[in-house]
This record gives sequence, structure tokens and C-alpha cells, in this order.
Amino acid sequence: MGPITISGLNALKTLQKSNEMPSQILPQIFRRFKPISSSPVLITNERLMNKLKFFALAILLTTGSAVSAQQGQRRTPEQRADKQTSWMENNLQLTREQSKKVYDILLYYAREQDYARSEAPGPQQKADKKGVRKGRDQELQEVLTPDQYSRYQAHVQQMKERNRERRSGIQGF
Repeated sequence: MGPITISGLNALKTLQKSNEMPSQILPQIFRRFKPISSSPVLITNERLMNKLKFFALAILLTTGSAVSAQQGQRRTPEQRADKQTSWMENNLQLTREQSKKVYDILLYYAREQDYARSEAPGPQQKADKKGVRKGRDQELQEVLTPDQYSRYQAHVQQMKERNRERRSGIQGF
């Protein structure tokens, strides 16, 4: 592969399309640099070369963290209500009527939870979220049979335990 004269954005595209490792292609990219004008300029200043390498590395790390941040995005209230309703249909054998009511309850409280989460963190936010959970559980108890509700509560407890274990694993890290 011959010398490459490309701008900063094209450098990223070249790295993404190339099947070579960045450590193999970076020296080729920085051998020549094409400024905004049409004539390529040979880079001879070692300090400038180091700055360019640092800049390229920063861009690569930034794009990698942006991709991982996108993977961790929260579900919408509709997606959460749909997923929870599906779980309840499969594990609690809900009737169609129960399923519709449960979805409406879960959607309403998922939106309320998002609103409570958007407030400034603190004791008030914690109390609001707890109130949302209590309200949701009371309405679900009215719709579900006692057996279904007890199985739902057991599942909620399992999820709480699982989350506690995850948090303690992260803090102990």
C-alpha cells in the first residue's frame, strides 16, 4: 500500500474499512497529510507528527466509547411495558383481558418512573420512585389473581437480588 494523503475524517474511514491493524496503517496515514489546500505537505516536524498521532488515537477511542454508550441506552416506556407484559403472559398465564390491563398499567407507571428519574437525584427522587413502584404493585394486585400476584412478587424479589449481586460485584471491582 503506497503513501496515503487523506484528511482526518477520511483517516477514520480508512481504518474502519482496512483489514490491517491500526498499528500497521497509522504510520502510512501519517506519512503524508493533505491539508485543506490541494497540495500534500510532507510532515517533517516530529512534534506535529506526535500531536497528529495523539489526535487520531483520541478520535479512535472516542468513537469506540460512543458505540458502547449507544449499546447501553435505556428502553422506552413502551418497550419496557411490552417486555414486562410478554413475560407476565408467558409466566403467569394472563388472559387477554388481564394482558390489556396489565400493559396499560405498566406503560403508565413506566412513564411515571421516567419522569421521577428525570428529577434531580436525591431523597425526593428516591421517594417518588418508591411511590411509583407501590402504585404499580397495588394496581397489578387488583388485576392479577392471588396466585399470579405471588409469582409476580417472587420474580420481583429475584430481580432485586440479581441487581444487588451485580452492584456489589461492580463495587468490589
